[in-house]
Order: sequence, then structure tokens, then C-alpha cells
Amino acid sequence: MGFHFPVADLKKPTAAAVRPALAKIVDYFLHVGPAELAQPAFGTTDHMSAPALHDESVGLLNLLAAAERVLKASGIDDFLLTDILEPDVRRLRAIFSAVINYAKFHTTRMEKCEEVAAASAALRARRDEVADRLEGDRSRLAAATAARDAEAPELAALRPQLDEANAALGAAKAAQARLQDAKVAAKQRHLDTAAATARLEMLTADRAASVAALSAKVVPSPRRALADLAAMDAELTTRTAAVAAAAAAVRAVEAAAGALDGAAAAARPLLPAAAAAAERKGRCERAEAEEVSASATVDAADAAAAAAAEELADAVGRSAGLRERLDRIRGDGAARRAAAAEEAGRGAAAVAAADRARGEAVERAAAAEAATAGG
Repeated sequence: MGFHFPVADLKKPTAAAVRPALAKIVDYFLHVGPAELAQPAFGTTDHMSAPALHDESVGLLNLLAAAERVLKASGIDDFLLTDILEPDVRRLRAIFSAVINYAKFHTTRMEKCEEVAAASAALRARRDEVADRLEGDRSRLAAATAARDAEAPELAALRPQLDEANAALGAAKAAQARLQDAKVAAKQRHLDTAAATARLEMLTADRAASVAALSAKVVPSPRRALADLAAMDAELTTRTAAVAAAAAAVRAVEAAAGALDGAAAAARPLLPAAAAAAERKGRCERAEAEEVSASATVDAADAAAAAAAEELADAVGRSAGLRERLDRIRGDGAARRAAAAEEAGRGAAAVAAADRARGEAVERAAAAEAATAGG
């Protein structure tokens, strides 16, 4: 604080010494300097009616008002103009003691109050930020809900078409799978038919070679040759029947493929509607997902706001505790000042009684001396 009051002035205080000291105290606590203390304390009419009184009282009355504010905060509620113009030693000591105690509290204990106030301000700012984010999330949620509600009738109207298109698409995919299986089987049968045809041609060539050989030479056993020819004819007939069956199967597969192509061509006009319905369905699903995300964000914001409110309530509780402690300190100071005043009153009464006893003793001594002189 850097406050210094000479001991000589404290033993015999005067108004000229007290006023600068109070001005320093006011400047330290209220940051009110000589320029502010010199501002007018009365109105223009008062200044015109009594300019001398006005000029003399401006600084004094401003100093009285400012010092009264500081001393009331320090616990001195009965500070008067007499304490400046006619200072008393005990009264001045009590005032300076209260100011010093308040300065200690102001520099040490008030730091906690300032920290709590800063934390409270930060929590209020955080609460406002969370409230703004919550309002934005709620507006986005309302927009997503409105978009979903707006597309809900159209989606409900297109849902039968979507189901029909999905059913047709599923049937077309199943038929395509069956056609693919039939194509694979037909290809395998075609390969088998080609192999059988090649074997049939080979057997025909062998039969022709055998007939030519039998015709060219004398057969020792005609019955055996005829049996071989009959066996070859039977095998050739069997192979021919297998080839015919394979060709019929190929024709059946080709007919099934043609029917499947017709079904696919019939279902092809439904594919754009199905795609559009699927796109609308995807938009609705995305809107629902955004709504769920916005709801989660809103819940998180509510939780953050509740946490900020709890922290703010805790900070307010700590502030209330510090205020209660400050009130207790002020109450203790007032009690100590009252006890000191009471003790000072008792001391003054004792001094007055001693003065009276001394006066009575002096009077008795004077009476005794007068009686002695008369005798």
C-alpha cells in the first residue's frame, strides 16, 4: 500500500496531516486523485450565491464522501466530518487500523473472490456458447424433421411402386441366375454333343473301314462280322439319339433365354421408377440419420449445459461462502471495535473519577490549609 503516517502527527493529529493521509487512502482504494476530488460538490446556484464557501468546501466534501465509502467498507460506519477537522488520537488509530486490515484483506483474500468471479464469468460465457450451439442444433433438427415430414407422403405414395419394382427386380435377377445356369449347362451339353459327334464320326469311319475290309477279303466268320456290324449300328443309333436329345435341350434353353429376355424387357421400364424410389428412400434414411445425430448433439449440449449450470452453482456457493466469511470478519471487527470503545469508555470513566477524586482531594487540602491558616 505504501502508506506512511508520521508518529508525531499520530500523537497530536491535526486536520492538515489527516487530509493528505485520507487522500492517499482514497486514491489507493478508489483510484480517485486530486483532480477528481476538485470537481464541484454543489450546483451552479450555490456557487453563485456563496463562491468562497464553495471553493473552500469542494475538496473537503468530496474527500469526506470518498473516505466515507472506503471506511464503510472497512467497517467504520460512523465516519464524520469531525474526524477530519478535529481528529482524535484513539479515533484516528481505530480508523487507520481498520483501513490496514481492509487493505490486507483486499490484497490477499479478495484474490479468491476475483478468481471465483473470473471462473463464474467463464462459466457464464460457456453456458451462453452451449446455449447458442443448442439453439443451432435444435434449428437443424427442426429443419431435418420438416424435410422428412415433407417427403413422407411422397415416399408413402411411392412405396407400393418401390415394392413392385423391387419384386420385379428380384424376379428378374432370379431368372437371370437361372438363365446363366441354363447357359452353363447348355454349353456343357454342347461340348458333350461335339464330343459325341466326333466319336460318332470316328465310329462311322471305323464301320466304313471295317465294311471295306470285309468286302476286300474273305471273312472266315461272317456271323461274327455281322454281329460286329450290328453292335456298331446299335452304338451309332444310341449316339445319334443322344445328339438329338442334346440338340433339343439346347433349343429348350434358347427358348427359356428368349422368355427371360422378354421378361427382362417387360421389367426394364420399371427400373427408373425403382431407382427414383430407392433414391428417395435413401434421402429419407439420411434425413432420419441426421435427425438421430442432431438429437444426440442436442442431448450432449443439454448435458454440457447442465454441467455448466452445476459448475456455476458451485462457484456461486463458493462466492456465498466467501461473502459469509467476509461478513463474519467484519462482524468480528465490529465486535472488537465495540469492545475497544467500551473499554475506552470505562477508561475515560475511570480517568474522570480519578480527576474528580483528585479535585476533591485538592479541595480538601485547600480547606485544611485555610483552616490551618485561620487557626
